Amino acid sequence: MKKKNILTLISILVFIFILVILNLILDDYKMRIFNLCGIYIILGLSLNLINGFTGLFSLGHAGFMAVGAYTSALLTMPKELKEMNFFLKPIVPWLANVEWPFLPALFMAGLMAGIVGIIIGAPVLRLKDDYLAIATLGFSEIIRVVFTNTQSLTNGALGIKGLPSHTN
Repeated sequence: MKKKNILTLISILVFIFILVILNLILDDYKMRIFNLCGIYIILGLSLNLINGFTGLFSLGHAGFMAVGAYTSALLTMPKELKEMNFFLKPIVPWLANVEWPFLPALFMAGLMAGIVGIIIGAPVLRLKDDYLAIATLGFSEIIRVVFTNTQSLTNGALGIKGLPSHTN
């Protein structure tokens, strides 16, 4: 292996070790802060990819994040929690009894966000300058409206509550 690959592997292992130690030492509030920092770092890096390398300004990242978050939440939720959340209108039948482990649900969430990204990106990435920003901002707004109005899939404006902090 190259020296660069070995250093990368060592730094990943050290990072995982530090995360395990911090998880044992810190309380829930401080761990929540670290989780939010990680999410914002990922969002910042994604903005750097589109804005820094290509020079295009995109505002649709929240929509892709919402698609992935709802996908992973709906796939990892136990049946009892789905019944508790979807009391106004029942959940769609094909999702009622589905409960996946965390890693397959995480991969499916990334796949769904990627599919939506391809669907949106094909026509929108032909735009330049301010038009791209307006189109991607419009996409985020469309995702919000769709998620708010699909009561049997996303629980509408009530959202999904009571998600466990850890899944199987």
